[in-house]
Amino acid sequence: MTRWYRAYEGTVTDPKLGEAALLAECSRAVTIATWHSLLESAASVNDGGRFGTTARRIAVILCEPPALITSVLDAFSELGLIDAGAVTAWSRRQYESDSSTERARRSRAKKKAGNADATLRERCATAPETEADTETDHSVADATGTVVPHPATDFCKAVFDSGRAILTRSGMDPRQAGSLLGRWRKSLGDPELLTLIRQSEAEGHSDPAAWLSAAVETRNGKHRPYRQPANRSADGFTSALRRASAKLEAGNLG
Repeated sequence: MTRWYRAYEGTVTDPKLGEAALLAECSRAVTIATWHSLLESAASVNDGGRFGTTARRIAVILCEPPALITSVLDAFSELGLIDAGAVTAWSRRQYESDSSTERARRSRAKKKAGNADATLRERCATAPETEADTETDHSVADATGTVVPHPATDFCKAVFDSGRAILTRSGMDPRQAGSLLGRWRKSLGDPELLTLIRQSEAEGHSDPAAWLSAAVETRNGKHRPYRQPANRSADGFTSALRRASAKLEAGNLG
């Protein structure tokens, strides 16, 4: 895989490369070429500045005596340019963001976030039926009765977030909760539904699905009042006790 690395302005005139040429008794051109050979190798290895090339390989590439390249590398080491087979300033001069892998990862994450946001907007957006609808100030009363305005997409997200939370806490499957909320949204609309959801949460209903279903139907004019579910086990026990008592009385009369 082909990689690239940063070459900074001033590299050719860098005093340390000139000093390395002096120590190795060679031309500055040799130290510059050797330095870029190390950078290229480090970019290829892609391991925090560690390079995989050797003095002999660089000598072959540059058509210079191996002993001369060894002297250049020794000078680099003495001047602190390299240490233990790695370019010492690599992390300061070369950035992880330069990596095509890192750029691709960020691009995928950004695209995924953008798609999710677009899906939410498409799911929540509803076209106004009349021109007057566009001037309606959408608002909703919170649990304290305060009216809070929201954009349409905020309503949609709030309905699904709040509604799914209270329904799943009562034991409902998240997918079933989402489907139920979708039907209620279609029947009642986001602002009113969100008001009911917050009311149910504030009042702490034991069966929020039943309460919300009755409340939605009541708002739509069907007027089916919500009744707290009876304790079936207690009713069954009472009925059985009554039947047993009746049998005993019948036996005594006989």
